[in-house]
Amino acid sequence: MIKKSLIISLPLLLFWTGCKKDGDQFSAAISKIKAENRQTSCGKSINEVRYVRDTAQDGWLKVQINVCRDKQEKNRIVSIPKYLKVKTIQICNNREEIEILEGAWARCQASVEMNHLDPNLARNPAVNFEYDQAAGLIVLNGMSCKLDKPGPVVPKGTYKIGLPDWPIDFKSKDEELVERRNNSDYARTAFPYWADTQRSLNIDEFTDCTINSVTTMNDGAQPRRINCTDVYNTLINARLDDQHVGTITVK
Repeated sequence: MIKKSLIISLPLLLFWTGCKKDGDQFSAAISKIKAENRQTSCGKSINEVRYVRDTAQDGWLKVQINVCRDKQEKNRIVSIPKYLKVKTIQICNNREEIEILEGAWARCQASVEMNHLDPNLARNPAVNFEYDQAAGLIVLNGMSCKLDKPGPVVPKGTYKIGLPDWPIDFKSKDEELVERRNNSDYARTAFPYWADTQRSLNIDEFTDCTINSVTTMNDGAQPRRINCTDVYNTLINARLDDQHVGTITVK
């Protein structure tokens, strides 16, 4: 009887062992699926226009490209400027999945950490600068500045001022670049306006800036002195279209 019972139990033992092994594999697979679902947990669609509000001290916000014109851009970390217009698609894993609507990365999809975007930021109409090359003087609505390094002569005419495309790289040990970086928090920001010679309005090149108000002009007081940050705020918040902040008329 003992031998018979052993013979009968052996197949049952093998069957039980196999079931247990398959069951363990099944449980492991389910756990993996649950973990993946947690990793890609997304909320409902939002599709709300928002604007870059909080950035690093230099005025740029890092985002991760998900889908873009070039497949090689996937997972690339890029920087977008303050006040840039985006559309939040949904929230996934405590990150906002966005479509960039302006600037160099327009029509690309990316993700960004939470709490950097705001749907309620007001933006200003386009700016219109006048630039006297001979005097090295640039003027806008009573604000006037000298350009520290005018650069090559630009043909007279009116040009569109582009949105900043990416931060200026100051990794060089060149003393001049180090000094520029230290002049202003926004020294890494430039607004291109003439592609032929890659001329840009570099924020740190604005010097000796003043502004006249109506009351100042009437009471004979001296113009109020302003700094690079005031110039930056005037430009970065203005919009002509999804690629430009305004125009500059070169005389």
